[in-house]
Amino acid sequence: MTDPNANAPGHLVNGVFTLASPLQARANSGAFGPISATPLTLLTYLAPVSNDQVTIGLKQPIGANDPLRTGMYSKTLTFTLSTTQP
Repeated sequence: MTDPNANAPGHLVNGVFTLASPLQARANSGAFGPISATPLTLLTYLAPVSNDQVTIGLKQPIGANDPLRTGMYSKTLTFTLSTTQP
């Protein structure tokens, strides 16, 4: 998973404002990792797999003193399914 956008990669954006911490993602019950312009590998398989259901989890840490603006924060992310390393 990557955020190829040059404007604050991995951070939710509200107009010109961005949240201080990057959005985090995980697959199934794995560890959360920060999303950035560099690919974040969520899941790998050691052998061929069929019909595996995967739950993608997202979380946004917000610190006690982080400023929040009215309006909606958003971000477009890119998910890549690859048979080799991204």
